[in-house]
Order: sequence, then structure tokens, then C-alpha cells
Amino acid sequence: MIHGADGSHRLAKRYDREMTDIFALQDEIAADIAAQLKVSLAPRQSTVNFPAFEAYLEGRFHWRKYAPAEFEKAIKCFERAVAADPGYAQAYTGIAQSRICLTTEAGAPALEMLAAAAAAACRALDLDPRDAEAHAALGQTAAMLDYDWPAAKKHFKRALALDAVPYVRLAYAIWYLLPHGRMAEAIAETDRVVREDPLHLIGRLARAIALMFSGDQEAAREECLRVLEMDATFPRAIQCLSFVAGHQGRFQESVVWAERLVALWGNSYGTLYALGQAHAVAGNNEAARRVLADLKNLPGSTQACPARIGLIHGLLGDVDLAFDWLDQAIRHREPTILWMKNQPRMACLQRDRRFAATLKRLNLSPA
Repeated sequence: MIHGADGSHRLAKRYDREMTDIFALQDEIAADIAAQLKVSLAPRQSTVNFPAFEAYLEGRFHWRKYAPAEFEKAIKCFERAVAADPGYAQAYTGIAQSRICLTTEAGAPALEMLAAAAAAACRALDLDPRDAEAHAALGQTAAMLDYDWPAAKKHFKRALALDAVPYVRLAYAIWYLLPHGRMAEAIAETDRVVREDPLHLIGRLARAIALMFSGDQEAAREECLRVLEMDATFPRAIQCLSFVAGHQGRFQESVVWAERLVALWGNSYGTLYALGQAHAVAGNNEAARRVLADLKNLPGSTQACPARIGLIHGLLGDVDLAFDWLDQAIRHREPTILWMKNQPRMACLQRDRRFAATLKRLNLSPA
């Protein structure tokens, strides 16, 4: 069994031979692997540009680490690939995916970064209209940047029809199904990814998030712990464990997980958000306000995490401030605002008339 650039399985074939045919079997397996790698990784053209190909593979290596600094490195590699081969569609897709991840995982300015991601994905489709991951990237940007759900659905459905690789399934689950409250379908998409590749950490994390949103906190907890068995410092799994513990009423454990996250990764939008929420849910209001002040003092926080700041204010009972920050989240296109309708902790704001009005601005039905 071999894997594609996104970590998905690309070859699963049964070979039945007598042991006397072992050398012929080896030749057949090698030929199959070479052919599959050429299809799934190399530029879709008759002559492979090896400097571009090498840069692309290096970019994928960094992207799979799924950390802010690694996304920056991945973009540089993909840009080297398109500089060496301007017709390399998959490298443009890599640029689009990395820019989206810089927005969702690192708090990069969404208006600028998502527009650049959409442009890169469009360029990829100009070169290769059958690039499923480019369609999925456009589905994400349509949702995050324009709140254009019909366009997002169109691109996700096209991507799934072309090649339902893990990136396509996970992007569809997290950025289309969850915002619409279609929890069972989101869980099913993430289940498929994990079933086909049990070592797919992002797939397991996405499954944990979908389970958490659906209310199955124990299953979400188990999924996060499985991720940490494979990578003890995986930041989003630790963050998710903190959220899940809070939902389960294990407030001190929630704080401990969030403190571990800060100890490992320092003060950032994601770590302080987890710690602030953990303290607020536990009723440690003074501690929560101190963390909230630290979060607001991070450079760029007004653009990077206003929805998360707004949620912490809501948990602290600062309802007017909460909606002020949610308004900023929409103006700056913070992606996590898309989960507002179904984020379990947002229940603290749902009774306010402004909640439904905010959903309408996101083109999401309040029902």
C-alpha cells in the first residue's frame, strides 16, 4: 500500500503468485508503484520537470506537519515549483491550501490571505480543470470569504466527484457540513478518512471536532487521545481535549490541558483562546479576564481571532462586548465565525436577538 501527497492511500492491490515467481512479482509491484506515483504526484504533463517536482514534494513534506511555520515553508517550496514550471497545477493548489491553513491555523489576515488562496486555486483549475483539491480549496474560500454557500457546495460536490481524497472530504465536512449543522454527514466523511488511513492525524482531529459538535464528547475525547498517542505534542488535539473536558464538566482537567498547550507552544491565538475558555467555563472569571487581556494584546488579534475573543466575553456574561467582537469577526472574515450556529459554547448567546441577525449576515439559517 502506498500513499498520495496528502497522506491518503493510493495503491491497495492484491498480488497472488507462487513463490517461484518472486522476481516477477517484485517487478510488477515496482511498476505499479512507479506508475501510481507518477499519476498522483508528478506534474500532469508528458515531460517531468524534476526541479519543480522536487520542490513540490518538499512543500508537501512541510504542509503535512500542519504547523504555522511549516505552512510558510510549504508556500516557498510550491512557489519554487511554479517558478521552475509555470504549468504545474498541483503546486498552485499547494499554495492555495497553505494560505488557507495560515488563515485557519495561524490567524493570518483572512481578507488578504483567502483572496490569494482563491487566485492560486483558480490558476490551478485553469491548468487542470480536474484538480479535485483545487475545487475543494475554492469551496473553502467561497464559504470563508464570501459566505457564498451555493458556490461552496458546487465546488465541494465537484471535488468529491473527481477524487474524494482526504483533503476534499475533510474540507467539505469542516467548512460546509458543520456550519450547516449536518453533524451525521460530517462524522461520516471523517469516518471514511480514518477508516482508510488510521494514521491520518488531521482526519482523526476533524472527526473529534465533528463528534464534539454533535455532543458525543466521550468519543471525541477518545479520538484526541489516539492522536496524542501518535504525536504527543499535536496542538489542535490538546486544544480539543481541553474543550471536551469542559463540556464534560471536568473543569480542572480542561484548564490543565490548556495550560499544557501554552507550555508547549507559548502564547498564541489558539493557546490563549483555549485557556481563556477553560477558565471562563470553570467559573474562574478573574483568571479568564487576565488571559483575555493577553489574547487581545497579541499582535493582529483584532483580525486574527475576534470570534474567539467574542465567545470568551459571552461566557463571561459580557453580551454586548461579545456581539461587538462577532461583528469584527465578520468584517475581517475570521473563519471560525462559520461555526457560530453549531458551536456548543455559543449557546450562551443564542437567546439574544442579535444572534439570529448575525447568522443571517453569514447567510446561515437561524433555524
